[in-house]
Parts: sequence; structure tokens; C-alpha cells
Amino acid sequence: MAYSGPALPNVGDTIAGKYELVRVLGEGGMGIVFEAMHVRMRTRVAVKMLLPAMLAHDDLVARFEREARAAGQLRSRHAARVVDVDVLPSGLPYMVMEFLEGHDLQSELEARNQFPPQEAVDYVLQASVAMGEAHALGIIHRDLKPSNMFLTVEDERRVVKILDFGISKVQSDGDAKLTAAETVMGTAMYMSPEQVKSASAVDGRADVWSLGVILYELITGRPPWLGSATQVAAAIVSEDAPDIRTLSPTLAPGLAAAIHHALIRDLKARTPTVRALIEELVPFAAADSVGRAAAEQILQSSQSQPFIRSQLPSSAHTADTAVALPVGTGREADGATAPGWSQHSHANRKGTRVLTILGGLAALVLIGVGAFIVTRTVSSSSGAATQTAPEGVQAATSVLPPSSVESPPPAVDPPADPPPAPPATQAAQATAPKPATRPPVSKPHAGGAPPKPAPVKSSTPPPKPKPASTRPPLFLP
Repeated sequence: MAYSGPALPNVGDTIAGKYELVRVLGEGGMGIVFEAMHVRMRTRVAVKMLLPAMLAHDDLVARFEREARAAGQLRSRHAARVVDVDVLPSGLPYMVMEFLEGHDLQSELEARNQFPPQEAVDYVLQASVAMGEAHALGIIHRDLKPSNMFLTVEDERRVVKILDFGISKVQSDGDAKLTAAETVMGTAMYMSPEQVKSASAVDGRADVWSLGVILYELITGRPPWLGSATQVAAAIVSEDAPDIRTLSPTLAPGLAAAIHHALIRDLKARTPTVRALIEELVPFAAADSVGRAAAEQILQSSQSQPFIRSQLPSSAHTADTAVALPVGTGREADGATAPGWSQHSHANRKGTRVLTILGGLAALVLIGVGAFIVTRTVSSSSGAATQTAPEGVQAATSVLPPSSVESPPPAVDPPADPPPAPPATQAAQATAPKPATRPPVSKPHAGGAPPKPAPVKSSTPPPKPKPASTRPPLFLP
């Protein structure tokens, strides 16, 4: 029976009013990819859409759209970026991706046969970083292989981009068409044992297995199992992977152990997560490699506390810091924390300056006008003090976090009733006498009887104080 559904658009057509189809880049059993030009921005993109025959399967259409939207959430440098998802008037769903120049890792492997271990680890680490983000979003690729790892150049460095997140394995369990069988045959050597048994009953550990197979093949030049698709599938389920050191005797034991760990058939014993795989592989990557830099950044961010103020730069972007906020702060959704932290730091510095000025003035009050202090009555001094000093200190400390630097204790015990503090000015600080050169005052002011001895005692007789009329009333209210 001839197919009577919608037809594919042709090269030269413009879809969605903005993507002009330039040429076909590739076609598989389920979809086709076009190079396209954005007619307004004049930038190249790749447009991937389901083949019309796939519209007969509602589950395929729904999963294509869901996976496309999920892939659009990925922000990793090592995943092909999806910029648009929509449906043509004919009903064909499509996604628009960044246009990549280069070639896939499978072509490179066929040309070179095998890679030095450090280079192989670099490529697998880059892929693992992308898969770590995908797994965090609930996306399981299920078809990782060298042909889905695209090599491009950015900033004169070779960068891996993962393609086809979950799309090539989006097929119903009952689909027995030839195209589906061909898809399984082409990827059987990278499938985990649990995926061979049931494609629907897999989790992130299936992708860990595939990454282990890829690394094994890049280093040795061959996959762990050879034979037809049926023979390979049977071996994956029933046989352990051959020891990689039989093919690469000089391989570092730790790297061989990491590959073996990823290829354990028992799910409970296999490397549990992509992050765990990254931890095992990082030591064997070149220090200046792209993969190591990306992996170390992931490990450092995942080991940090959920929200540590000291780790947030004042100029941090809100998009980068919003995910690190604790729940319930009231500002995590709009990303207002980074500016708040910048203002908070400014307030801390301002509060510290205020405390420093107040400390200097307190020393001036204690030592420079000691004779005047002891003649003040309790009623007059206490009222003024409660209106000035506590208010000023509270204003300086109310913005400080619990870990802020506290003001140092005074050099001498303050009197019970200090006089009111004057406004902080540079002139007052400049004219304040130094405690080391000011002799202590032990005699009371003329006309007053001291209730207690002077707070500072000295073994040498104090000099005769100057008459009260010669002292300028700096601190009189």
C-alpha cells in the first residue's frame, strides 16, 4: 500500500517562515537532517525532522518532541545545542540545532585506527560531561557511539559534541520494521546487557557502559566483542569484556581498572554514575586537555556546598548562581542573590569603617578627656549615651553576617557612663592624642569629688592637670 501521508519539504523550501533548506546532510531510518539558513539572521543551522512514515506512531511523535525539548535545556559546551522545536503545518515535527563543522569520531577512528590513551580519555571525558548534565535532566541517550560524537574546533581546540540525545532509540517495543532492526544491528556493540534484554528498562548506567566501550575501542582499535550483531549481543549478556591489557599491555593499571569498572555486567557493581566515571578518568587525561578542564570544573562544583557566600564573586551572573541558592530564601527564582551579595560586601566594608572610627573616638574619650568623664553625672551621661553610641553601633552591625569580623576589644576598660560620641570626621581623628604618649589622669577636675579612683593607675606621679578653662569643650553636648 502506497504511503499517503504528508511529504517532506524539499531543498529550497522555507519552513516556519525563517529556515531556508539548503541541502540534505544525512538521513536515517527515522529522520532526516537538513542544512538550513536563517533568512533574517543569515546564520547556518541544522534542521532535523521525523520522516513522514513515523507519523503513524503516536508514541514516536510524542517522544521526539519531548526529547527535543529536553535536549533544548542542555547548556553544556559538549552537547549539540537545540535552539528551536516546532511542528510543520503538515504535522511533521522538527528541531533546529546549531550547525557544526567537522566530522564524527567514527570517521577519525577509521582513519587512525586507534588513539593515544590521553587523547582517548580527553574525548570520553568531554562526552561524559555532557551526559552528566543530560542525566541530571532525566535524559538517557541509549545510543552513545563514536558516530554520535562529533569533533569540531573551537578556540583552536578540538571539542566533542554529543548528537542525537535519545532520538535514535525512540521506538516502540513492538516495532519490528526493518529500519528498527537495522538501528539495533548498527549499535549492538555499544549496548549494555540490560539494554540488550529490554531497551525500556535502562538508566544512566547504560550510558556509562557505552562510554566504557567507546574508550576501550579508541585505545585498542577494536571493540571488546567481535562478530555479527546477534553474536555480539549474546556475548554482551553472557561474557565479561576481555581484559584491555591483553591488547594494550602498557596501559596504566588505573586506567585499565576504570574501563573494567564501567564494563561490569552486574548493574550493582558497575560504575554507578557518569560523575563516578569522570572521577576515575580525570587522572589519566593531559593536564591542559579540554576534557580535563571541563571534568574538573564539574567535580569542583558538585563537591561545594549548596550555597557558600565566600565562593560567589560579586560580579557573578545571576543565571550561574541561582541554582546554588538554598530553598526558601525568597530570591532564588529571580536570581537576585548575586547583586545582593555585592551590596552585602559593600555594607560589611562600610560597617567596618564605622566601627574603626568609633573605636578611635572611644580611645580619645577614655584617655584624652578622662578628667571630664569622671565629673559627669550619671543622669546626664546615660541619657546621651543611649541616644548615640548604641544607635551607631547597631547601624554598623545590623548588616553584618554571623561570620563578619568583629570589632577588636578596647585597649582599656571603658567607664560606666561614657559621654555621647561626636560625628565621625577626619579632623577628629587627626587631632586625637595617641594613648602611648598621653599620661594618665588621676586627679579629678577642680570643683568635683571623684567617687572612685581613676580607671588607669600608674606607678609614677601624674603631672598636674591643666585648668579646665584651657581645654576646648570638644565633646560637650
